[in-house]
This record gives sequence, structure tokens and C-alpha cells, in this order.
Amino acid sequence: DNESDEDEEGGRRSRRAPHFYTLRFTHRWCRDRDSVFFAHCFPYTYSMLRTLLAQIERHPSKSKYMRRERLCKTEGGVECDLLTITDWGET
Repeated sequence: DNESDEDEEGGRRSRRAPHFYTLRFTHRWCRDRDSVFFAHCFPYTYSMLRTLLAQIERHPSKSKYMRRERLCKTEGGVECDLLTITDWGET
């Protein structure tokens, strides 16, 4: 496979171009005095979250501030974690 490289953990990493996302919409004003707010966040997948949490758990200094435990499983069978982030040192 000439489109991937081995990363520092021995896994495979794609060398393909990154994905770019576009958000486009139209809003029609209904009333002159209405307040309308728009918010947007880039696509962030469950897999991206799990990868980030695993990286934090392996990190020597960051991991001491986070504890992760399974809270439950969703009806769809997806693990739902409880994250506790604090300074576990002396209080």
C-alpha cells in the first residue's frame, strides 16, 4: 500500500489529502424583530473522540488529570464514558 505510512505506534496512517468540509445554508427572516443565532462546529466523530481520549490516557502528564470509566451503553450499543477531569493532587 503506497498510500499509507507507519506511524510511531506501528499503525498505518493515510497519506491522502485531508478532507475539507463546507457548510452552506439560506435563512429567510420571518419577522423584523426576531433574534436569530447560528452556531457551527466542524464534524467531530465518535472515533475521533475515542482516539483523543486514548491518547490522553497514555500521556504521562495529561493522564493524571483525567479518569475515564464506562457510564453505560447506549441503546445502539455504543459505549458512553464518564469523564472526570480534576487535579487529583492534594486539595
